[in-house]
Amino acid sequence: MNKPFILLFACFHIFIKSQKTSTDSISDLPPAPSYPIDRKLPDPYEGVSIDDAPKDLVGKMNLEKVVFQPDQTAEFPGGIKALKQKIYETVDPYNLTDFIHWGTVYIIINDTGKIADIFVQTASNNLKAEMKTALGKIKTRWKPAQRKGMRVNSLVSFPVSFNFNVE
Repeated sequence: MNKPFILLFACFHIFIKSQKTSTDSISDLPPAPSYPIDRKLPDPYEGVSIDDAPKDLVGKMNLEKVVFQPDQTAEFPGGIKALKQKIYETVDPYNLTDFIHWGTVYIIINDTGKIADIFVQTASNNLKAEMKTALGKIKTRWKPAQRKGMRVNSLVSFPVSFNFNVE
């Protein structure tokens, strides 16, 4: 019983002695990198104005801090066709019968890739309600738009049309 204890103590003693002591000189360390104190990241919203927004949307959506012409636009995984396919799969056709429904959907995609605001420009109240419901059910994250190399809130628009009349 004593032999393993002595062996363990001998090994432990070696590990303790191999460590550096706190008396090592700090001057042996390399110097820390220096950065300018006034270093600022570029503001991606600099120069963005609500005057650049489509006139039909002013007052109907929260367009504050939204970039209308980003360097790289927001992208839905698979593109707008994949988004429209998901919308068509989600929409309840019983609420859109008897007419041809068409309009333009405007979506604000925030800098995390989530839908922040929706506006549907159409004469059909049923289409407005169905599009908001359908887009609310789609939880897939977008790839956010970029401006000056940073993620930004952006506006995406696309046309939609539904014709469920069966003759």
